[in-house]
Amino acid sequence: PGARPPSAPERSGSPGSVVDFGDLGLQGRRFVSGGLDGERLGDLLGENAPEPIRAYAGLESAPTDDERSALVVEELERTRAWERESVVIVPTTGTGWINPHAAQAIELLSGGDVAIVGTQYSYLPSWISFLADREKAEAAGRSLIEAVVTWRDSLPPGRPQPKLYVYGESLGTRAGE
Repeated sequence: PGARPPSAPERSGSPGSVVDFGDLGLQGRRFVSGGLDGERLGDLLGENAPEPIRAYAGLESAPTDDERSALVVEELERTRAWERESVVIVPTTGTGWINPHAAQAIELLSGGDVAIVGTQYSYLPSWISFLADREKAEAAGRSLIEAVVTWRDSLPPGRPQPKLYVYGESLGTRAGE
């Protein structure tokens, strides 16, 4: 509810995205449709700001962790994320949630010159995932981090290499370890 497909090409689920908005899951749809756009960031910062990149793949986007991670990497390529100062990898909570306040803070602190990426690995809340299927979070986090690091490290010579950061909250911290 309240989440609309983004129109900005820098968001997964937008026209031209390799990920369908309907496949992102509740938390993924909220993530890609939320946050401040480049214009609003520019107003707040008093200077021009690029549209932040938000790349995401939900459980319905692809059947495996590695395939979802590969979709996120395709989104990084499609949105030219190598031109950004940094990429923040967010191993999500059990349901695929990315804290909207944390994402917005990252975008504000970076002046929008950032890509934030995440994938969903479960429908279960973190506390249930932690008890019942902790290994799933770890496997999804490993897959996402390895895919993004491999992407960044394999960029052609002469192409900028963004700094990489990992941010996790709740079970996402375990997934990010």
